[in-house]
Amino acid sequence: MFDALTPLSAAVIAQAIEKKGYRFYEKAVEAFKVPVIQNLFITLRDQEKKHYELFSELYNDLIEKGERELSEDEKNLIVQKANIDAFFLNMGDITGVKEPEDVLKNGIVAEQKSIEFYNGIKDKYGSKKAKEIFDTIILEEQQHEQNLTDMLKLVEERGLYY
Repeated sequence: MFDALTPLSAAVIAQAIEKKGYRFYEKAVEAFKVPVIQNLFITLRDQEKKHYELFSELYNDLIEKGERELSEDEKNLIVQKANIDAFFLNMGDITGVKEPEDVLKNGIVAEQKSIEFYNGIKDKYGSKKAKEIFDTIILEEQQHEQNLTDMLKLVEERGLYY
């Protein structure tokens, strides 16, 4: 999957991934009103927004360096071909999920997949700035995964109101 990606298309896919993560955590905030769980989802949602902004900056840097700006149709086609809905288990749809544990588990999988994707594409970029952005985001995604794992463990051991 990673070999055929250009830096510009990888930035487009990364933006889509982060947008999907934002929507996922936003829906989780709305669905679960337990404060400790909700606060975790708010934090993760806000970090996904920050990641989206970083990838938007990376995309714009590539345009400024001479890459041809992509139309919305071209961007949509790139995202469609990347099949991130399948890659991320259709994460945006949490309707019907009754237990926060299931959202936490889905979030863990999504973070793992994000890390896998970002590790697979970060070396396609020649610029030091781009690699630093990917390294920073990978570390944050790893922290997201750990936060979700820790929360899941607490919820499974003690219930929601520990």
